[in-house]
Amino acid sequence: MKYIAAAAVLSCLLVVEASPASSSSKITGSSVTTSMSSLDPLSGAGYSIKVDSDDKGEDQENSPALAIVVAAHEEQEEQEEQEENEESEESEKKESSVVDKEVDENVFASAGLVYNKAIDLPVYRQGRVRAGDNLPPVPQVVACRADGQVAITYSEGPSDATARIARHLNNGTTPGNFFVNTTWLNQQKYAMVLQNIYNAGHLIGMTYRLPNEDPEAMSDEEIKADIINSARMIETLIQVSPKYVRLHFSAQSDGRTEQILRDLGFIIVGYNLDGKDYVHKTPELVANEYERTFKEYRDAHDSKGSFVAIQYDIPETTSMDAVPNILETIESQGYTAVRMDGCLNDARPYKASAAGLEYVADKFSFGSSGYKSGQQVKSIIANTTAEQELRVLAVDDEFLEKNDASTMLSKKIGFALIPALIYAFFI
Repeated sequence: MKYIAAAAVLSCLLVVEASPASSSSKITGSSVTTSMSSLDPLSGAGYSIKVDSDDKGEDQENSPALAIVVAAHEEQEEQEEQEENEESEESEKKESSVVDKEVDENVFASAGLVYNKAIDLPVYRQGRVRAGDNLPPVPQVVACRADGQVAITYSEGPSDATARIARHLNNGTTPGNFFVNTTWLNQQKYAMVLQNIYNAGHLIGMTYRLPNEDPEAMSDEEIKADIINSARMIETLIQVSPKYVRLHFSAQSDGRTEQILRDLGFIIVGYNLDGKDYVHKTPELVANEYERTFKEYRDAHDSKGSFVAIQYDIPETTSMDAVPNILETIESQGYTAVRMDGCLNDARPYKASAAGLEYVADKFSFGSSGYKSGQQVKSIIANTTAEQELRVLAVDDEFLEKNDASTMLSKKIGFALIPALIYAFFI
């Protein structure tokens, strides 16, 4: 009898200790299995997150490290400076200008949109051809169709900063655009961040990064499969596939990958306003980049422009702290914050499936009752006090605390059962 009792006690102990809180966090197929033990901490030096080991047992370290972003921007600036020395001012302007309206019209049609020559601003820019590349770069969206609009976009998240950026935007009832790097979606907490910002009404795009940074090392079919798999991870979490894609930052274009993205129905998004939150250490300096860009356009054209702004929602940047300052600048300069679908008057800003070509809407899409634009500066500033920040951080991490509590409970139960187990064997 005592052995039966011991076996029963031991079974209970094993069941408690094998709780979901200690399982592995993965997105496989069409389901998400939750796990907290695989949530490795962010590296303070470069925002490197080690994801679970691959089939060979080797840790993969995929990071949109701040150093990479800065180096790539510096490389681009050096390249542009060299080209300016080699080319005349006239040819440089022609090279970097927005493509003409005939091209705009064709590109709009491929995106499922109608271009109105009479009222629409040119919104696409043709990139430079990469040395040795046989395919021209695909035109990228870099502006909105109407003046006075700003689409604030965030790339390379989600991270620990993303939820707080979204909360700042929510406080100001301001729409954001988050281009997700799917590397981080192996982490359950970042998968939850993605779901939360989508459900809050922000637009979700995708940042695509080739696995080995070398397109020549992959065939067209391999690149296509990798793009679809990346988009499908997002689709699994929000039930629609992203339509708007931004390539992981590179000073050179990759015409081949861009053509594959276009053939799969994705729209590539660039930018014409860089907040430089990867360089500036204070929110004021980031906001100054917006103000300077607005002023330069007004001085050149005697009117307001339209902009797609880029920020990086990773911890090392100033993107989180700069949100109130950016919105205050947008408001004071007479601009309106919009989602990318509002920027392009796109009533179907998602794909029905990662591999398909059908475009679809959701309840937040442009033209729906759930679509929002604009900003309320007073509201966001009033809700970003230190006390508020401390309180909402606890809310952001509530699911972690619950899992920690579950783990602690299982340990307590296990320790409590030890005396009973000893008694069953020896009494």
